[in-house]
Amino acid sequence: MMKAAGSIYFFLLALFFTSVLPADSFSTFDYFAAIDKGDYETAEGIGKILSADDSSFYLITSDYYQYHISRNFYYINSVDSSVFRDTCAEIAIDWENSARVMTFFGILMEEIYKNKDAGIYLEKALALDPDNARALLYYGWLFSGMDKDKYLDYSLRALALDPDYSRSYAFTSLAYIYLNKYQEAFNLCLECFSRFSERNSDIY
Repeated sequence: MMKAAGSIYFFLLALFFTSVLPADSFSTFDYFAAIDKGDYETAEGIGKILSADDSSFYLITSDYYQYHISRNFYYINSVDSSVFRDTCAEIAIDWENSARVMTFFGILMEEIYKNKDAGIYLEKALALDPDNARALLYYGWLFSGMDKDKYLDYSLRALALDPDYSRSYAFTSLAYIYLNKYQEAFNLCLECFSRFSERNSDIY
């Protein structure tokens, strides 16, 4: 019964988006244009529309955070990671002046363990916008295995810039643990749960 209800819900949701936003009105460019503006809700909506005509472009997400959009972009479009990396590089050429899109691809490259490529994208993002909290957070993660102090520094900077992004708490807590600063990690976890207690879906 619940499965049937869920199917009906998603059918109606798709019907709504299709009726309001015709599929032929959008392209991949529109999707990245929405990300460039930081409008992840619109990006999600466009992804759903595009997926109606092209199952390889299925970008449905649980929320509008950039992390989830990028994660689903890869997992739904799962192919050989090197081929996928090259395809992304072709798309990214048109967006090299967008800190948000460069961050998007940086996060995406981390997801498929292409850390060298991730670093290039994230460095471009930070050159365009040094206060880009997402770029700082994920760039810092690249140092988690070799320079834990630097990892903590980037995580703290990202957290200070965007205290409403729950993954900043997770990354920073982990950095504290790596440095055997367990009390600091515990305190930060408490702060995170306190801040997001009414938004459980935001805690990762």
